[in-house]
Amino acid sequence: MLGGFFQGVSRLRLNTLNFKTDIDNTSVSSLDIRAANVASGCGKTCGECELYQFCGGCSSLRSSSCLVNLCVSKGLKIRGVVMGCKTCILRAACVKSGSYSPPKADKLHELHTILESWNAAPPGVKLPRFIAEMPLDEPVRLRWKMLGIKAILVAFPSTDDGSIEKVRDEGVHKFLGFDGTVLLSTIMPDELLNDETFKTSLELVKKGGFDGLVGWDMPVYIDFPKAVNLVNLVSATLCTIRYVEEGVPTIPLLKGSDAREIETHSRWLKRLGFKRVGLHATEYILNYDEELARDLYGKALEEMIRMRMQPLVIGVMGPKSFPPLLYRGYPESSFAG
Repeated sequence: MLGGFFQGVSRLRLNTLNFKTDIDNTSVSSLDIRAANVASGCGKTCGECELYQFCGGCSSLRSSSCLVNLCVSKGLKIRGVVMGCKTCILRAACVKSGSYSPPKADKLHELHTILESWNAAPPGVKLPRFIAEMPLDEPVRLRWKMLGIKAILVAFPSTDDGSIEKVRDEGVHKFLGFDGTVLLSTIMPDELLNDETFKTSLELVKKGGFDGLVGWDMPVYIDFPKAVNLVNLVSATLCTIRYVEEGVPTIPLLKGSDAREIETHSRWLKRLGFKRVGLHATEYILNYDEELARDLYGKALEEMIRMRMQPLVIGVMGPKSFPPLLYRGYPESSFAG
């Protein structure tokens, strides 16, 4: 998934809360810090945050949609997100909760160190123009060759689903009855995006004989605190690097909840040598009547083209969903749906 839309108000998800960090290819010491130590409506002082050099603080537009800011300054409550302090999923990012923890830059510096010294070439994945999607726990077994399908993207199941053991034992090609390219997708519900699931996905893709993997996914929402999103972008990038280090052919997911995050993440992926990059487009397409959805979808596609990456657009549902520029002008682009 690219970045994030509204978790609380509109539910359009762009890409939680395994608090980790954000960096650019620029060194920390060379950044020009111009923001003042001014507390915003959310009660935080951006100039004291270790991530401030990279995010630049919240704009008035960004602040006006942040669920923590709205809760602190206006008392707005969103069921399932920011209700009571004890159950709020953003309590670690809120100064009025008893568990507020300013984000640290340890993972940020770890990523920065890796980017500075990286000289590996990630193993590539050759893909056809069109790719079928299906859940691993409810596989559809068809005469794929007769349908002209040469690749399948399977969705990661629940970690306690029995299909995982079957795929480990039989191999995914035998399990699906398909001898083409099979990729494992890590696009999944937020509650599954944790260290345990990451370890399971790594073991599954290797033991199950998958031809590659799309991910690692992490949630980023436009109405979450920006520090949370930045932390998750770094976490997703570090996990993606881990897949590559384990020899897994990997297609990373481009993410970001605003233009700056998208640009930053695309530079990291370019620095890591990725030629093909995935974009989870489903929610942008479903909410295409919203200007923000169109802008972010277009920005992500524009960034992939600018960086000369081969796009894999995931979640297209029919010919009208295809981005015309990619479909007509970039024959190396692929579409999964």
